[in-house]
Amino acid sequence: MKPKTMILMAVAIVCGLGASYMTSRLLAERDDQQPVIVQQQAPEPERVKIYVAKTNLDMGAPIKNPQDMFVEKPVVKDDPMFKDALTDIKVAKGKFLKRNLRKNTHLTADDLVDEKQSILANLPDGYRAYGIQVTNSSSASGWASLPGSKVDILFSMRGNDSKSSFSRLLLTDVLVLAADTTTNSDGNKAMPASVVTVALKTTDAMKINLAEKYGALTLIVRKFGDVVPPPENEIFDATALFTKTKLDRSKFKNQKKENPEDEPGANDDTLNGVPNLPKVAKNQDEEKVAPAPRKRYFHVVHLRQGDKQWKQSIEVDEKGVPVPDEADGEAPPPTPPALESNNRPQDAAPPADKKEEKKGK
Repeated sequence: MKPKTMILMAVAIVCGLGASYMTSRLLAERDDQQPVIVQQQAPEPERVKIYVAKTNLDMGAPIKNPQDMFVEKPVVKDDPMFKDALTDIKVAKGKFLKRNLRKNTHLTADDLVDEKQSILANLPDGYRAYGIQVTNSSSASGWASLPGSKVDILFSMRGNDSKSSFSRLLLTDVLVLAADTTTNSDGNKAMPASVVTVALKTTDAMKINLAEKYGALTLIVRKFGDVVPPPENEIFDATALFTKTKLDRSKFKNQKKENPEDEPGANDDTLNGVPNLPKVAKNQDEEKVAPAPRKRYFHVVHLRQGDKQWKQSIEVDEKGVPVPDEADGEAPPPTPPALESNNRPQDAAPPADKKEEKKGK
């Protein structure tokens, strides 16, 4: 190989090595200038404790001891799946479940119902809730539909005659649960409703259901704490309306009156308490009832004499026949107020000496 060629090859090798060295230096300097990225571990998400059912729970189940029915479960605080979960189990104590809960299902505030707000909670053991359709008159204008009050239920039926028409006391001391959909009441204001829900035993519910098909039901209000038993005669026949019975005056026995006639009910009718007609004393030994006033009829006659005109009334009977002035020994009837003169000259009464002439006309 020629010396010249060898020199050129040596120069090329040296240049290549120099370029390689410079390139490696430049790359090393660039790496030194870039910041070192250190990966940091993400923080642990915040967790809260919720409560899930240990076993399947039925709707209406009472929560007496929450720890026996639910177990704690930690979940991520911001997890949208558990945003409505209950975190304080003490809130659930003494309440009832509004819906069925399956095992491991979390408990929410909407799943609970308070005892005072639930018909199912207030329903006594062995009783059923039954709705009775009422009106203002059959519910004492809403006073017989107050939740928590007690009522008696009357059944009335009108038959073809008085013997088949009657009213009877069907049930007594019945608990009212709700007025329409309202279950709360302060007791100071009536609550008119179209349906009153009451607590009945199954047999009583069947009795009420059948009674609604045959007649009308009426709710009558009982006083709070009233324990008076029902009357012995629970059926009132329509024939009793036309039979004279003595009124119960026992409530007046402790009242002393100087004049016995001033005693309440002393002059009342023995059937329905309507005051009798006033009595007029005939003498000291006997009395008689004043007769009812006799109906009197008048016929108006228009009379004219020259320029004079006037009206005169003549008493007639029911058939229109004039009644003599001296009939029954009574004086001639006075002119009714509506027929009296208006103080006009033409309406003045005629002279007394021409009375017979006017009658002839």
